[in-house]
Amino acid sequence: MKKLRFGLMLAMMTIVGAMSVTAFATGDGGTADVSGMLQTAFTKMLADIMASMGIILPIALSIFGALFAAKIGIRMFKSFAGGSAG
Repeated sequence: MKKLRFGLMLAMMTIVGAMSVTAFATGDGGTADVSGMLQTAFTKMLADIMASMGIILPIALSIFGALFAAKIGIRMFKSFAGGSAG
């Protein structure tokens, strides 16, 4: 059990170390602006999500509207046809 914990901790330390080296490395030998990089990444991610929503939302609303209309239609038909027999 202790070997497993040590191995897991060693793997996590290696991953964190590799991430920090690549995050702070730039082509000119200096350090990168991490907050600027994060802001750019989240801005791009937000733009991608909004673009995806612009594509998916009309389709999803059409499907939801059709299913909702069918449900209401079936309920109205049952109330007209069956009366209180249900």
